[in-house]
Amino acid sequence: DVKLIYKGGGVITELTTYYFDYTEPGSTTSTGGAPATKIAATFKDMWVDYDVYEDGKKGMRVHAKFSVTNMKSVEGYLAIYFETKEGERLKSDVTGFRSTSGQLAAYKSITPGYDQTDYNDLIVFIPYSAFNLTTGKHDLKMDADLIYKEGGMIQHLKYYDFWMTK
Repeated sequence: DVKLIYKGGGVITELTTYYFDYTEPGSTTSTGGAPATKIAATFKDMWVDYDVYEDGKKGMRVHAKFSVTNMKSVEGYLAIYFETKEGERLKSDVTGFRSTSGQLAAYKSITPGYDQTDYNDLIVFIPYSAFNLTTGKHDLKMDADLIYKEGGMIQHLKYYDFWMTK
């Protein structure tokens, strides 16, 4: 992986992934490297239902339409990360709505059952209470990514701009 990082640590963005095979010294057998076939995702659409309720909590429902190829039986997540329009990550201390680095996030697990799988309306809910924002109108964006269960990036899908008033 090639990543652009802040001087003090933390990933700004993933630039690319390059799969490779390597051979241990003295061996002619290839080990490690990429999966037999590279996983690919095709983004199709994203939309949001605002001011909806789930389990008594008001929030927004993020819908994603995409397809994956070569991901059969691979556990992963549709990850939605939240940032300011300028790219400053929003932080959260709400369990279930934060990444391991503390960024505000919502996830939906996927494990495709076929080599080619279409997700026509995968839904991720996030309550407004998870947003740690000051009072006022905020110009924000969502970063929708497909990630492995362990957290590594499979593929970036879409940035989605939106406004939030608190």
